Amino acid sequence: MAITVFVIVIRTQLSSQNDFGIAQMDAPRVSVEAKHQEEFGLCPWREPEADRMMFFPDSTSAREETLILSHEQHAIEQKLGRTLSGDYNAIRINRILKGSSPLGVVITRRVRGESGVIELVLAVGNAGEVIRAKLQRMREPDIAASFLRSEKFMGSFRGKSVNSLWNESMISSEIPPQAKRSASGIIDSAHTALVLLEVGSKK
Repeated sequence: MAITVFVIVIRTQLSSQNDFGIAQMDAPRVSVEAKHQEEFGLCPWREPEADRMMFFPDSTSAREETLILSHEQHAIEQKLGRTLSGDYNAIRINRILKGSSPLGVVITRRVRGESGVIELVLAVGNAGEVIRAKLQRMREPDIAASFLRSEKFMGSFRGKSVNSLWNESMISSEIPPQAKRSASGIIDSAHTALVLLEVGSKK
């Protein structure tokens, strides 16, 4: 009796052969956009109620909004004074309210630190000035994390706006070497957030 055998072939994407003549499977590719989202993407606001009352004691609620930044790349680059590393199509903010009156906004950002992602929270008043800055999660070593969370560093953001001086003059001479790169990244991200907020708010 004849037996018919059906063979199902599952095709996998293979790369070139290795030194032993054996084909190897390609590692999964991560798109530029995926990398961009991982580094600068949406950052959760982990303690919204506690932070809201700390930043805006008279507030009664918060609502999430998205400011559209399409076709605003040139305006953003002019304000930052540099070329953007990626496209910024929108920025998500949390509008802080007292009743129906806006008191300011809270912006959360993901920052590339020396040892991984750092989560930044910025409270910004209606005039565009930083009311307070706070760091959520990070993977920095203790000596770096201690400095980055300190009032000496976080306090240097208070009162700053888009037009303020944003550079390493904000970093104390007492900064540990392990914290320098992360501190610079936080400063740059905070400035960028204020620029995106200003540009998006004018639309």
